[in-house]
Amino acid sequence: MNGVTLIDYGDTEERTRWPAISQFFPLYETFWKQHIFPLRGADGRIRGDIDERLELMAQEHYKGFISLSIALGGLTVEDHPERTFSSLHNAGNRGREVVQRFNAIRAECLPANPDAIDPEPFADFCRDTARYRNYVHEDVMVMIHYQGRRYLPRPDRLEHYRRWSRMQNPPLTDFEPLTDVLRTLFDRLVGLLDGHWRAMLDRSPATLATQRYAQLLPVRQPAPAQTVPIVLSSNVQLG
Repeated sequence: MNGVTLIDYGDTEERTRWPAISQFFPLYETFWKQHIFPLRGADGRIRGDIDERLELMAQEHYKGFISLSIALGGLTVEDHPERTFSSLHNAGNRGREVVQRFNAIRAECLPANPDAIDPEPFADFCRDTARYRNYVHEDVMVMIHYQGRRYLPRPDRLEHYRRWSRMQNPPLTDFEPLTDVLRTLFDRLVGLLDGHWRAMLDRSPATLATQRYAQLLPVRQPAPAQTVPIVLSSNVQLG
């Protein structure tokens, strides 16, 4: 599949978003080539005769890509960062789901050597991100403004500022720029994705080569030949 690329064969969202995301999550395309593109039928859609676990893993993989792309686009948006935090959280959850589904598929294909990948770093990331998401009230984050920039409490001070009354004239040393918070979380997530996708790709050749995987993803059957009906016109005489 050397000639298969997202730009040529991805859907509209993938083709649009891939140029920006590729520099942060290049292994998305590599994994897509090995595990997602082969699930398609001749019409370019996911086949209905494959094991549903492969399809569900493909769905989580795609949803994580979209969420990561939305988060990237919001890293410098200071007015309403709520969606960016939500997208980071969603991308982390989707990453965890992909790893868990990959582990389950591999364990079935290679029960003697499942060599599972730990998905819990994604759970840790989501818990940390949720602390900021929980800081949102009625879809509005409480921030302080200083010299044209917006600030959020440092991670170790979040609980202290859970009460909004404490946001009145607080020491700036308890805070950090909003965009720094978002970028730190994004970079951390990108690092997790790179490490875990690399681990899955390392384990993929042995998994894909098993007889059990061939049962999960059967060889695509060619479309049945079309039959051309023969119609006799009214002036044909038989006999």
